[in-house]
Amino acid sequence: MISHYEATYLEHSIENMYLKNGITEPQHITIEKITAALNIWIYPSSQKSKAYESAAGLRSVLLDNRLPLKEQRIEFLHEVSHLLRHSGNQMIMPKAFVELQEADADQFVLYASMPFFMLSRFKLPALYNDALLYLSDIFEVPIYLARKRLNQIMRRNYEGQIRTNIEQQTNTAKGVMSKKIPQICEPTIYAYYDPSFTYEGPSQLVFHLDEITLTQKRELPIPLDGPFKQIEIDELLHFEGVEILQHDIVYFEPGNIKLMLGRIVRRYGTGAKTLLLQMKDLEEVINRGRIY
Repeated sequence: MISHYEATYLEHSIENMYLKNGITEPQHITIEKITAALNIWIYPSSQKSKAYESAAGLRSVLLDNRLPLKEQRIEFLHEVSHLLRHSGNQMIMPKAFVELQEADADQFVLYASMPFFMLSRFKLPALYNDALLYLSDIFEVPIYLARKRLNQIMRRNYEGQIRTNIEQQTNTAKGVMSKKIPQICEPTIYAYYDPSFTYEGPSQLVFHLDEITLTQKRELPIPLDGPFKQIEIDELLHFEGVEILQHDIVYFEPGNIKLMLGRIVRRYGTGAKTLLLQMKDLEEVINRGRIY
């Protein structure tokens, strides 16, 4: 289920920190062990959790003890992220910077509460709901957090599978015939709907463009509402394409998001007529555009 998952730099950093301090099992991920490992002082309080670091380098967390114990541990990990990764007083920061720090801390919580180096040792149940309950039980986290992590793992595992298949097709000997996309004379957008996703909408978009479009157009509108031609997984694996990066997408205003073809052509040339877009990248660009 997770053989194609690729851990991020942040995940490796957390893994190294945990291993260095003897945190090797899910039951070791406790407030007591982490405070001892990182020399953090905890102060239970009946107010919203906060993290502080003094000028002398003393780290402290004011922890909201009104929350259930599971939620207290999640709050604690969130504040630990601020201590380890962020600086500055959020009370005087621009809203956009505060939101970015909070989003980063939420990502840290996912990795720190359910580290992949531990998770990968377990065999997750094949059924989604069973895997969800299994994660929640093993790592003692709320269901909503287990769901978020499981969805993330399934998405990244799928993306890793796609990358592997693209690399294999690229390296295939010339004498081996592979399924090709029919030659067309106008842009066509295909959509793949990942059955493991829990929300509506495609997980990937595949743009197939003709050479005239690539050479004569500098940008291409991305129609968020379609129409798209739906494809299945076996068809998607045969699309020999290149990845669209977040840098290739520009958010002008709601309803006006464009793919900058000029950047793609400069990077890959006009021979790259099939472009693969992960919807999560598109959503991140849109969210950033809304913030700014």
